Amino acid sequence: QKQALVGAPLNNLIQDVDTRWNSIYFMLQRLVEQQTALRELALETEIGLDHPLGYQEWLNMTQVAYILKPFKDATDALSLSTATLGEVIPIVNLLEQKLEGFLQEQGTSEEVLILVKCLQLQLQNRLKPLTQLDCYMLATICDPRVKGSIALQSSTLCYWKEKLVARVQECEQKRHRGSMGERAGSPCSTGSISSTSSATT
Repeated sequence: QKQALVGAPLNNLIQDVDTRWNSIYFMLQRLVEQQTALRELALETEIGLDHPLGYQEWLNMTQVAYILKPFKDATDALSLSTATLGEVIPIVNLLEQKLEGFLQEQGTSEEVLILVKCLQLQLQNRLKPLTQLDCYMLATICDPRVKGSIALQSSTLCYWKEKLVARVQECEQKRHRGSMGERAGSPCSTGSISSTSSATT
């Protein structure tokens, strides 16, 4: 009823789920969406809070949801059936840029700035090392949507290009040796005919 009175979307609240970190973002987003209805309801009845949430608390929730949205978008992008390894490094770099930008924005509360710095630390410890793994970097170079423009710094681009060329040459050599082995072991090869003749005699 309060939702209808204040013109809020008729959506239920969402609870946090320990095994799905994105649920924190959805929970906060829904709380912010229903802020007016919840504030009106809290003036009339008990809604499970020790005290009504103040302006700063609502502002903090709004800012946290805003900061978590790029991580939600990154999760969605990498969860698609069409996602590739070549998208990982650009997304990690984009998250890094987003967090740095949040630190420069005016009006962000001290509590939320602490969260941003914690996210930066976790990004450096957990995700940034992926940018130095061959499989991710080479996949990024091979992705025509990205190539070297987004994923790489100019100082390392030549190094990874050389590594890609070396990896392609290595694969070609293995493929060539494999095809030679198949021909040598085929039933029609000279070696196979000689071995068969010796066995029958």
